[in-house]
Amino acid sequence: MKKNIILKKLIVAMLSATLLVPATSFLDNSNNYAQAVKNGWVKVKVGKFGYDWYYYENGVPLKNQWKHYFYYLKSDGKMANNEWVYDNNEKAWYFFSQDGRFKRDAWIQWDFRRRDYYYLHPSGKMAHDQWIDYFYYVKSDGKMARDEWIYDKRNSAWYYLDYRGKFLSSVWKGEYYLKSNGKMARNEWISDKGSSYYIGADGKYLRSVWYQDYYLKADGRMASDEWIYDDGYESWYYLGYFGKYYKNAWKGDYYLKSDGKMAHDEWIGKYYFGKDGKWVK
Repeated sequence: MKKNIILKKLIVAMLSATLLVPATSFLDNSNNYAQAVKNGWVKVKVGKFGYDWYYYENGVPLKNQWKHYFYYLKSDGKMANNEWVYDNNEKAWYFFSQDGRFKRDAWIQWDFRRRDYYYLHPSGKMAHDQWIDYFYYVKSDGKMARDEWIYDKRNSAWYYLDYRGKFLSSVWKGEYYLKSNGKMARNEWISDKGSSYYIGADGKYLRSVWYQDYYLKADGRMASDEWIYDDGYESWYYLGYFGKYYKNAWKGDYYLKSDGKMAHDEWIGKYYFGKDGKWVK
């Protein structure tokens, strides 16, 4: 009876000793318990529901490096997830999703309140200072341009991106005109809805002014096949079908002199023109 009691106590003691040995321990060659060396991925619980992942090699957590191509271990050894990380070696930003893999060849919306969009190349690197999918432009900070003007140094041109991020084309934006390729017109003629306009060096359309032999009216449209009165020169002019002012030429009973001004209250050769400019027959 006593032997049975002693045997039971011995078994309980042995089991207790076994339970006190960590699961990661093992007996070495000298029958001493030793701690197992960590290798591979290790999951560490954080709070009630959270987890952090680490990667160990020979018991040492990897830091500031990539693992298995898709994953990145940060300076504290934690696997990056649901965050941006800057890789000093690649000189580029990467975005890691909830599962720890970097996003690539995709648009992502990071700040839902501000609706900021970023583009990740197939390599995973964040795009910046370039056009994506032809219509969209990402700025120096990687954000997609929206509702704003941007200047593209490569194309030496201004563009306007609408609220969706697409560049405007073949349309006016205030006093500026965006051509079919999206570039803001400068130092050139443009045609819109049957009218011609001249765009100056600053991108604004000219108005109430002469440009070479042409006159741009108050709304910017080139005068064509019509009379215009220039307050500056205090004179009438006639602009032909193609927009050039008449000179040394008749227009009905009126005569346009060499400077384009309509003759009035004066003789031109054997013809006399009254105060209203009409030839007095």
